[in-house]
Amino acid sequence: MKQQILNQAIYDLSEFIVDRTKTTTFKVSEHTTNSFKAFKAEVIANNGIINVSLEGSETSIYGNKYLNTLARVWHDLIHIEYNLSFNESDETVVARIQKEEVYQYLKSRVGVLRAHYASTLIWLDIMEQVKYYNITGLFVENQIEFISDKFMEAI
Repeated sequence: MKQQILNQAIYDLSEFIVDRTKTTTFKVSEHTTNSFKAFKAEVIANNGIINVSLEGSETSIYGNKYLNTLARVWHDLIHIEYNLSFNESDETVVARIQKEEVYQYLKSRVGVLRAHYASTLIWLDIMEQVKYYNITGLFVENQIEFISDKFMEAI
């Protein structure tokens, strides 16, 4: 049952992400900067085009590189729109904004419970990976396994 809930949350979240990013211009690359100042300057220099890394996309919760790329575009878009850096405090703000966007978008479309699960999933995806990075200095290697475990514990 929990696996079905997770699968539905991934589907619902993916639907939102596709809609949220449909007018955003971006390009993909193998690497991006970890400096918000440099990232913001690059977006400005590129007339608002967001450069998104494909690193680690093979094991994302979305199941494919395209959806993972769109999720990263949306995440980076929030950083730019709200001028929020990549430190833990600002990442928490970004996660709250994304969680709320997902919930508000989905609650009337799929119901409160499914909206809750999808918004919980995006929260965990961001915050648990931020915590992991801050503790280890590394990015999570298998995101779907890592976040699935966290999601199952949370529901």
